[in-house]
Amino acid sequence: MLNNEPMSYPDFIKLFNFLDSETIAAMDWIKLYSAKQGVFLELNPANIESVKVNLVQILTSQGRTQADIELFARKMGNAWRMKKHRQSKGVVSLSVSLDKTIAAKLAQMCSGQTQAEVITQLVTGNYEEFLTQKNELKAKLAEEKIILKAKQASAKFEKMENKLAISAQQPTSPSDNEPAQTEELRNGIASLFDLIFTAHEQGSKIDEQLLLKATKIYYGAFAK
Repeated sequence: MLNNEPMSYPDFIKLFNFLDSETIAAMDWIKLYSAKQGVFLELNPANIESVKVNLVQILTSQGRTQADIELFARKMGNAWRMKKHRQSKGVVSLSVSLDKTIAAKLAQMCSGQTQAEVITQLVTGNYEEFLTQKNELKAKLAEEKIILKAKQASAKFEKMENKLAISAQQPTSPSDNEPAQTEELRNGIASLFDLIFTAHEQGSKIDEQLLLKATKIYYGAFAK
């Protein structure tokens, strides 16, 4: 039964004394719950006491009666205690949006059982299969990435091989930039060789002719 005796402003605030946590999660819950009831609190309250004051300020400014505020506090308190009870049992509440057809199928599956029970069974029964498929997909994407890089490396090897051939045919009078260019070329060849060799070692579908060609160019460059 709701109290019909006039209440003072501090008494209104005491109605919300069940709010006893200042964690980020708790503050977010309070703001979300209040917003669903049409009460939009300050975005960044200083502490839980300021939240209580802000609640009463907004409720009274909206012209709600004492009975309305008491009912609001009662319902919010019940929801708060249920939230804490779920947390103490290691249970969390999920809110997800599903396609209408999926939601309808889930409703059919839940005949005689709760949604929590059905979802628990689905996750428990298929989690290992889900992980296997996820890992297989991850490995496939990694292999495709290596193959792509190897193809790009192949094109670069062609250019480097041509550059080496041209360099070998030029007069032996070295230019000021030749040592730096040679070192840059060798570093590039070494990096490309490592990429293709690593891909080959990991079992990716790398053309063995490409590997042999890369090896030839690699040792040819460093023998000079």
